[in-house]
Amino acid sequence: MKIYYLLLMFVASVNTLFAQKIPDNFRLDKIIQANDLPIGNPNAVLMTNDLKHLIISYEHKPTYLRVYETQNWEQVNQIEVPGVLYLGQSYIDCDNNELLYGDYGATKPKFYLLNILSDYREKVKPKDLPLQNCGHSFVGKTKLREQQFRIKDQFIIVLNHPKRTIEIFVKKVKRT
Repeated sequence: MKIYYLLLMFVASVNTLFAQKIPDNFRLDKIIQANDLPIGNPNAVLMTNDLKHLIISYEHKPTYLRVYETQNWEQVNQIEVPGVLYLGQSYIDCDNNELLYGDYGATKPKFYLLNILSDYREKVKPKDLPLQNCGHSFVGKTKLREQQFRIKDQFIIVLNHPKRTIEIFVKKVKRT
């Protein structure tokens, strides 16, 4: 009987090592899954600077991007980008909803602007790159079970790799 009790205590303590505490002033608002994608492992997130859109990237070759409105968490676009797109090395142009990313696979890097709402993609010369970049990007490490990212103390995003989910917590509004 003691061996079962010790085993149960060990399993419970290991699970608490992986759990990350969400502060009490945040509540779970949405769980996003990508079961319909061929490769559904989320590996990075990027929030626009105005906090209106969340971009999630899934694996690579090709990279799938999903764009969500943060007001109601409705998916507004899904984009398949040929090749590899590293969302952690990408930026949002401050003036519009264009994602600036590079294709570093060739001997000479190529840069692209991708409109996250209309799928319009254009190649950009290095001299024409926007001078100011915005957005909040976070890259997940796939060796961890889950990772937690905080954005401007308004959102907490948890990437859960084994479950292939993204949990979004929002700050509770205090009523006066």
